[in-house]
Amino acid sequence: MAEQRGDRISDRFHISGGFVEFRILGPFEVRSGGTVVQVGGPRVKALLATLVLHANHPVPVKALVDAAWDRDWQQASAATVHSYICRLRTRLAAAGTDGVDRICTDSNGYRLKVEPGESDVEVFRREVEIGRANATIGLLEEAGNALGRALALWRGPALSELPGKIARIEAVQLDDARIVAEEERLEIELAFQRDADVIPDLRKLLLQHPLRERLAALLMRALYRRGQQAEALQVYRTTRQALVDELAVEPGPDLHRLHQKILSQDAELDSPAAQAAVAINSLPATGLEFVGRAADVSLIMAMACAKSQAKGTALIGSINGMAGVGKTAFAVHVSHALAEFYPDGQLFVDLHGHSATDAPKKPVEALAELLESAGVPARAIPDTLAQRAAKWRDQLSSRRMLIVLDDAADVEQVRPLMPGGSGSLILVTSRNQLIGLNATHTLFLRPLATAEAIALFVTMLADGRGAAEPEAVAEVVELCGKLPLAIYLAAARLRHRPSWTVAELGHLLRRERLWAAEGDAGENRLVRSFAASYLRLNPVRQRMFRLLSLVQGRAFDLAAAAALAGLTPAEAESVLESLVDANMLESVSLERYQMHELLVSYGYSHRVSRDELVIALHRLLDYYLRTGTNAHRVLFPDSAPLPDQGRTACAGRNFADREEVVLWWETERSGFLQASLNSPTRQHGSARWECVRTLGDRETDRLHVVGRMFDGTVRLGDLAGTAARAGEARAVSSLGVLAGWLGRNRLSGRLHQRAQLLHRAGYDLVGEAAELCAMGTACERLYEFDKALDHYQRALANYREVDEPWGVEQCQDRLAALRRNRGLGGIDVTYQRRSTFSAGACASRRVNYSA
Repeated sequence: MAEQRGDRISDRFHISGGFVEFRILGPFEVRSGGTVVQVGGPRVKALLATLVLHANHPVPVKALVDAAWDRDWQQASAATVHSYICRLRTRLAAAGTDGVDRICTDSNGYRLKVEPGESDVEVFRREVEIGRANATIGLLEEAGNALGRALALWRGPALSELPGKIARIEAVQLDDARIVAEEERLEIELAFQRDADVIPDLRKLLLQHPLRERLAALLMRALYRRGQQAEALQVYRTTRQALVDELAVEPGPDLHRLHQKILSQDAELDSPAAQAAVAINSLPATGLEFVGRAADVSLIMAMACAKSQAKGTALIGSINGMAGVGKTAFAVHVSHALAEFYPDGQLFVDLHGHSATDAPKKPVEALAELLESAGVPARAIPDTLAQRAAKWRDQLSSRRMLIVLDDAADVEQVRPLMPGGSGSLILVTSRNQLIGLNATHTLFLRPLATAEAIALFVTMLADGRGAAEPEAVAEVVELCGKLPLAIYLAAARLRHRPSWTVAELGHLLRRERLWAAEGDAGENRLVRSFAASYLRLNPVRQRMFRLLSLVQGRAFDLAAAAALAGLTPAEAESVLESLVDANMLESVSLERYQMHELLVSYGYSHRVSRDELVIALHRLLDYYLRTGTNAHRVLFPDSAPLPDQGRTACAGRNFADREEVVLWWETERSGFLQASLNSPTRQHGSARWECVRTLGDRETDRLHVVGRMFDGTVRLGDLAGTAARAGEARAVSSLGVLAGWLGRNRLSGRLHQRAQLLHRAGYDLVGEAAELCAMGTACERLYEFDKALDHYQRALANYREVDEPWGVEQCQDRLAALRRNRGLGGIDVTYQRRSTFSAGACASRRVNYSA
């Protein structure tokens, strides 16, 4: 390693050597393109050196005066400093070093911009940090090389030839850092038994620094191991005398103990450096099934390599996620990447926390396995859990090991396996969130990003079919929920069927979804993996999981889940949070949850009794119906209240204002529609249409939100099937109004015509008149004035027949306006807005004679 000292700098940090170099570690100088730049006299150099020492940070004018004029403000002022700075900028610029941009004026003084590698001080400090970090994790060879490169930067005493007290103070601090780095390098050399090589350096350094006890101890140890006991004792006497004469103190306890060991010829001093035990690596092989997750990998790598790790402190990384998300593959991949930083071994233990075939491993059993792997003979392993845990902590106390505890069941299973004082890294994977583990970092793995999922599928397929069918591959990974295990199994199945195309696999997955990945002959690993998690749930949580998967979309809120299960919100929250802890659900925000689509498919495979399902669906639909009714009341406070068609006691959600209604719809529309579509009995047919109507009657300026409402409610209306005629008419009418607001006038007219026919079939003359008015408005917007006139006249006749003054007045206003405007070639904008409101108001305020 000694030859490494000649290396000028490390690969990572380097003086630019090409353009500009600021040299502090020796006589102060600036170089540009390898040539020394004449920056000026001693005071200019002192100014520049001070800026370099505080590179990229503002230096107050006072500090510059202190450095260049020895704190003599009678000789210098702010103006004087500015004059010197201007000269300095000019000379740097003349040397091609961009002087104007290099030295910036700051509100607090002046700042010198220095790029990484341009200052030898900065490079020295970084190389020393690298060396110490490597030494901390046991990489002594690399640590010595880094320290050697740092020391090779020195050309003599720091800031030599610069005048002033400040320069001398800075120089002393830098020289102290240099000698400490020398001591650390020489101690590493001694660890490699290079006593003969380091003795000359130690003698020279101790002559220069006779009061440094660490240098004396290193030289004493080296001399003693070379058989020079008398000389080692003489070094102690000389150092002691210097300390007494100069500082009036005795040597410290470390040097005193070393002296006593040399006197007694302690055998410990004769033994070579402790030899590391044979490193054991029981990590599984890393395979092709790991792709992506760069950010997650970086997080664990940074945690493991952080130089801030206190000596004797174990790092614990908790990695959790749903079944099949790739926790084990991730932990194994990261562990292989970190193996070199943990030279005493890497261990892997499967705790079988969620195994479909094996019971969870007891802590006492896991400790026996760990102790044997660490080299403890079976006969020396204690019997009790407490004794084994103590033995395990003792084994790790002086080692740096990486331990993977895979598939933990809960915190109680892994807590006895944690080391005490140790520089080791423990990675724990689990489907449960190990909240009480007190981990250094907790990482929640989600399904892969789309690009990563595609890359995994193509990699696992390992032939040209993936590249030839990119769209089919994208569909397959989506059908697999971007879950690594599902993607791996699907690719494996396709790989063993060379005659299949990716598109054919996608067709099979669309039909069978969860079970198609492996086929009939497979072991159904994915299903078994989900089943292992499901079976660990108690009956209440299993019931909630089944119900949610049967009737909900992927996302839902707490109130809907409580209604579905017939629980209070507090009871439902407790159950849902337990499912989150088991990674069977994901909490996406406060009181809002979602389920992975493959878990939905798995839950759907668990049958529930028809009676239980019907009752649960009635509760959920009633919750949504009453919530929709409450929303309607907020949006249209003057309209007639909607009828309550609920069958259970479930209350709906209340709203404070219109914005709250719109926000609720944006987040809950999928659950609302799904609940309506899943209504189990025909008695809820009218209620389905009421769901549509409560969402169709919206008056809001946020038309992009209304558009999504409209698309969803039209779909619901199309799928709801046969329903009570009056309820269907009201719903279709509301959709027609909404279509008009969105500018879809042709569709609006058709919807109002359909509602009109339904009202006619139910002998509802007022309802029919309202739809005729709305049809007239749609025709006006389409410039079909003759048709509009006919619709308004028919509506007027209906209103007169039932003696509805409000409707008669509205129709007369519309007819008058239409007649006035027909010859003008267009429709007045103000009138059009009034007509739009009137059509909606007419549809929502009419009396339901047929109810």
